[in-house]
Amino acid sequence: MKPRRMRAIGCVAVHPGAPWFEAALPAAGMVVFALFAHAPAPFGWISAFGLLVTFTAVIWGLLRKAHPLASIGAVPLSSSRAGFLLLGAGYGLVLYGFYCLGNGLAVRVPGLTGFAFVSASIGTSEEVLFRGYIQGRLSSAGALASIALASVLHTAYKTSLFVWTPFPLPFSLLIFSAFTLAGGLGMGILRHASGGVYAPVVAHATFDILVYGGCVEAPWWVWS
Repeated sequence: MKPRRMRAIGCVAVHPGAPWFEAALPAAGMVVFALFAHAPAPFGWISAFGLLVTFTAVIWGLLRKAHPLASIGAVPLSSSRAGFLLLGAGYGLVLYGFYCLGNGLAVRVPGLTGFAFVSASIGTSEEVLFRGYIQGRLSSAGALASIALASVLHTAYKTSLFVWTPFPLPFSLLIFSAFTLAGGLGMGILRHASGGVYAPVVAHATFDILVYGGCVEAPWWVWS
């Protein structure tokens, strides 16, 4: 059996099956998608290519795992992990409180529309990808590194959504990035402490439902 050929950059081996490669490729695809999501044609088609890269990279990575669901944190929900679901919901409420205070809004439970399900689905997808798959692939680097790196990559994606916009932003992109990074670190800690992806999913879905669940239609940055 021939040894796998690889290159080494510093002390990190780089090959298609390396954890770092499997984490970086789908994250890069999401950044490309976000950067061009609101760009005019024909540049807007580049965003579709970014999504294709992410989807292909994740599917390829999961097919190589003996236990693909466990590799994204979809593990059996034990009684101890169930307690983290309440913690996740509480964390989502806290983030919503900071969001309201930062935007001068009243902290209240909004009336929900049909978009509440869509908003929860978006948050769930982000957590499964960034905290489930990507943070899971980076776990060999240690808890602190995997939490921090997954949060930085998620922040890069979210910030990129607002780089090419149809009109001037009504908020500071720097403050938005800092809030996203801080919130993501908490999500990563929930993922690591609970041993699964359910708690950050509940946290992110709770936040998105409270912020966007009352919308009649999707905000412009979701699709436009």
